[in-house]
Amino acid sequence: MLSLSFEEFQELLTQNVRTTEEVKPNEGLYHTTYSSQINTPLCKGSALNIVIREGITLIRTQLNFLQDTTIEMKSFLPQIGFGYCLSGRMEGFRQNSLPREDSKLQYALSSRSGMIYATAASHGWMKLDKGKPFKALYLLFSYQAFRQLIGEQLNAMPQEFLGAIEAENGYYLREVKLSSQVVALGEAIFNNPYSGKSKEFYREAKVIELIAYQIDELTKPAKEVNSTGVKLTAKEEKLLEYCKQVLISSLENPPSLIELAKELGMSDYRLKNGFRQQYGLTPYRFVVDNRMIQAKELLQKGEMTVSEVATSVGFTSLGTFSNSFYEKFGIRPSELNER
Repeated sequence: MLSLSFEEFQELLTQNVRTTEEVKPNEGLYHTTYSSQINTPLCKGSALNIVIREGITLIRTQLNFLQDTTIEMKSFLPQIGFGYCLSGRMEGFRQNSLPREDSKLQYALSSRSGMIYATAASHGWMKLDKGKPFKALYLLFSYQAFRQLIGEQLNAMPQEFLGAIEAENGYYLREVKLSSQVVALGEAIFNNPYSGKSKEFYREAKVIELIAYQIDELTKPAKEVNSTGVKLTAKEEKLLEYCKQVLISSLENPPSLIELAKELGMSDYRLKNGFRQQYGLTPYRFVVDNRMIQAKELLQKGEMTVSEVATSVGFTSLGTFSNSFYEKFGIRPSELNER
């Protein structure tokens, strides 16, 4: 297991960096606009930071470490964060810099999961597995910027969240499952089809839409969030996690809903609606979405034709594949293949 200090990780990110402003000494790169392509014996990928507004930063990363790696993380100022994992897996730990036993926030992010947090100045680590690309978005807010952004709606936020940002040494962490709408917004931010000023307008529009969606979800009464009306037991949640892994491992030829329900000992109705409640979409849409993600990765490698990629991810109709790809990413697979 390789260990990187916070400073070593920032150095890795900035080996081929382009910044548009000076790095703030008390904040590091967190609130600085920059883009970076990473191609080292340790890690390959890209990182992009965009200051959307004063005190609001978008971080977009796609990292593939070539050995198991633990990275030290630091936040020098109080911070609110929305984190979204689109693919891959990461384990993390965060603790307030001014120690308090109950501020040890340990979490794990995997594909289509995320977290909402608010902490005072903090430190911790994240662990990434060898050869498993981690693709994620983060939205970071200063406390002041967040308050100004949502105004009176702040009072509708969960009481634990409000307590964290009002306390001198507060903390809050909530893990969330990403809906298909959040995933689509995340992919749109990653695959911005425009250039110049239009690119900036599109990016900010999608970020604001993502913030609006997340705040709306956080401020809904609990009874409204559970839209399927299915109350899952701990055993059923584990069965649905197993179901998700089965679908991921058999994207080309997944089992039918009836077959899955029979294997898990659940009714097809409960499986379908429980899965949608747990992961934000039905088993069928989950398979299609993950097929599209896999197809995009294959197309970006440039080693296969569109037709070959379509077949490899389980599509018999090239037209259906192209339409599904366009619905997911906003571009045709042939356009991506030409880049």
